[in-house]
Amino acid sequence: CLAHLQKFPVDQIKIDPRLITQITNNNNHNQVAWRHYKAWPQPGSKVLAAGVETDLHLSILQQQACDLYQGHLFSKALPASQFEKLLQQKSMVAESK
Repeated sequence: CLAHLQKFPVDQIKIDPRLITQITNNNNHNQVAWRHYKAWPQPGSKVLAAGVETDLHLSILQQQACDLYQGHLFSKALPASQFEKLLQQKSMVAESK
């Protein structure tokens, strides 16, 4: 319950992957859920969406001004050594732009 979370110094809310799946299937559910997340009362807090698996998920979340994303659209789960290589590759691509 978001009302109980107001008692704690929370700087980030993580949206459950099940909600991400539902936002593409039910527009009414989408609007209700986002009103709750975006009405988060803590200034400067961020909303992280977990379970972003399709371009449609990402597009909807970007329209809703979600702050952070994670999911298979970006990368499958990796061992630490492979994740480090992925970060290095992404860093090199960003530097070349």
